[in-house]
Amino acid sequence: MVKRDPGPIRAARMLRADLRRAREASGITQQEVAERMSWSLSKVTRIESGDVGITSVDLRALARLLGMGETAIREVVRRNEASRARGWWYDYRTVMSSTYVDLVGMESDAEQLREYAVSVVPGLLQTPAYATSVVSSVGDHFSPEDPEKFESDLRVEIRLRRQQNVLDGSDPPELMVILDESVLYRAVGDFETMAGQVRRLAELARRPQVRIGILPFERRCHCPHNYLIVDLDLVYAEMMTDEIRFDDPSHVEVYRRLFDSAWAEVLDADRTGQLLQRVAGDYESGRWPRPWLWE
Repeated sequence: MVKRDPGPIRAARMLRADLRRAREASGITQQEVAERMSWSLSKVTRIESGDVGITSVDLRALARLLGMGETAIREVVRRNEASRARGWWYDYRTVMSSTYVDLVGMESDAEQLREYAVSVVPGLLQTPAYATSVVSSVGDHFSPEDPEKFESDLRVEIRLRRQQNVLDGSDPPELMVILDESVLYRAVGDFETMAGQVRRLAELARRPQVRIGILPFERRCHCPHNYLIVDLDLVYAEMMTDEIRFDDPSHVEVYRRLFDSAWAEVLDADRTGQLLQRVAGDYESGRWPRPWLWE
């Protein structure tokens, strides 16, 4: 497999990690870097945290100070240039948090995504009608004066752009999704909306790069909230009014173990397909579906 070039968000993260590792390996403190580069300490810390960018000239000088060879310098300069590219999400930056931007940027060139959903269908798998209902239901709880309420259309558009970028690209990532069985019965919109959404899940489950498993009611709950793991590098958890991002290895490992534990208990592909078809049929007939007992 040909390794894809990193997108701007991943390139920026890799650059920050390279500079931090090189400085630590050289035994130079941030204060010493600031003094020898004639910078403020604040500038050094902000470069390493990604709060500010760095010019190619300054980057080369910093890399030499940290003892990097010419090959390594060319690589960090290339990553710095890649980090300046504008992804499709740039046009939506006014309605996206920095946490969400990191997620979208990282998943845009990911090789593997693992998602766990306990309440609603994840955004990557939502139909336009389902996404509109989810976003609208949240927006209804904001006050009329709150600008968040009037960004519903943009938020739905972002979800659909994410899908197009991740699912329909020329080299889509492997996507593994665990859906708690309750997700299939949670009323989001009307019967038509739910029928279309469940049919969409069944269609996606037939794609070679997508694996969807239903965690039946008979199994224990492995996590009380939705989360998405990107290439074992980042975990994104979305709450009603907050977003949490974990990128330290210890937290990522905890979520990886949670996911693997839950995946071991999902219905197999045949039974998942049977359940999706039955639930979709009930919605199409204007009936609320009821759970099956699998054991």
